[in-house]
Amino acid sequence: MSAPTPGTEIVPPVDPAVPPAADDFDKDRAMATISKLREFEKTAKAQIKELADLKASKAESERKAAEEAGNYKSLFEQAQTERAALESQLAEQTTLQERYTALTELIEKQAKSRMQALPEEIRAMKPDGDAMALLDWLGKAEIAASKLSAAPRTPGTPPGPRLGSGNGTPPDTAQIVQGKRGTIDYNL
Repeated sequence: MSAPTPGTEIVPPVDPAVPPAADDFDKDRAMATISKLREFEKTAKAQIKELADLKASKAESERKAAEEAGNYKSLFEQAQTERAALESQLAEQTTLQERYTALTELIEKQAKSRMQALPEEIRAMKPDGDAMALLDWLGKAEIAASKLSAAPRTPGTPPGPRLGSGNGTPPDTAQIVQGKRGTIDYNL
């Protein structure tokens, strides 16, 4: 095989990622893995097309030269080696597609379990699309759900403990003075 032409790079396959445990889900790592797989797939498709075009033009010129020389045996052997190379590339692409599918299914499964904690109104706004869009939306939806479920503050009454007997009756002056004397900031 000839050296790659300027402007094209041969990208090595990505090492198989060990899927994280269900409770150790890392959205950023999953998004990065999916992005890398998509980029690798795009690059691989472009390289395969370019390689196929180059090989086709080279093979055509070699075939014509061999036909002129009457050497059909070398043409057959060349076709066999090309076929074996294409089959190995197809097997590699199939492996990558299987990994991509497995990662996507894992992300969707974990997203589904996270979505069950959301209110029905927010689940109804689930976007259509791939796993990346779902993960992106899920983070925003969880933030919105936490804001919706937060208890509203009542004006005029600050949160926290109150002085008094604890039964709803207001404290008397003696209790207030005794409570203040027990603090460090007491100055008379």
